[in-house]
This record gives sequence, C-alpha cells and structure tokens, in this order.
Amino acid sequence: MEIDITEKVKRWLRFGLAGVLILACLSAAIAWGLEARGRSMNLYDAKVSCNMVGARVLAPGKIQEMLVKDGEHVEAGQPIARVEVSVTEEQLHEMQQTVELARENLAQVMKGQTVTIPVPSAAPAAGAGAEAALARA
Repeated sequence: MEIDITEKVKRWLRFGLAGVLILACLSAAIAWGLEARGRSMNLYDAKVSCNMVGARVLAPGKIQEMLVKDGEHVEAGQPIARVEVSVTEEQLHEMQQTVELARENLAQVMKGQTVTIPVPSAAPAAGAGAEAALARA
C-alpha cells in the first residue's frame, strides 16, 4: 500500500520556505533593533590587565630615567622615560646640510620663476602670400 505525500510536501515547500524567510527577516530586525538602541556597553566589576605594552621612540638612544613605576597608571601620550639620544657627528652634519638645502630651495621658490615667451612678428613671410592664395582657391 502506497501513501501519496505529494500534497504534504507541496504545502511544506510553499509555507515552509516562506516561514524560514519570515523568521530570518524577523531575526535580522530584532538584531538591528538591539544594536541601534544603544551605542554603549556598561561593564560592572571589569578588570583590564596587561603584562607587556609595546613602546616606540623617535630616535635611538639609552634610557636615562624612568618616569613611572611598574604597575602605575599612565595615559596615552604621557612620557614614561627620558632617553639620551645618541646622534653621531656625521648624522648631525647630514642634518645641517639638509636644512641648508631646504633653505636654498625655499629662497628659490620665494624668488619665483621667469618665463620668456617669444612673440611672432607682424610681418608675413615672403612665401606666405602664395600659400594664402592657394588656400583661398
């Protein structure tokens, strides 16, 4: 004995697919509503800890003095150490040359640039009349 389930399958396909789409849209709307409702998060009894923080310096050198102690609270941009910069005489000489070159370039730019444009003479060339007559013809 065979049981025909074609009508049940058609009904499930017709209403099941629509139901899944409606459920997905409803879930997305709820998630969006919860996200749009508040842009902040409140944390209570939270603890943020870190063992190591990367630091970078603008020039190489040796640390002279530490300005903060281990475990002390620091803000972004707050100096944490004094560094003795080690610049060689050669590097200092190169920097001075760069400054002088920049000053020369600035003076040249401030002075401006002169451009000479040739102006054609008003007298026509000897063969220009014949060429004009040919062009008119």
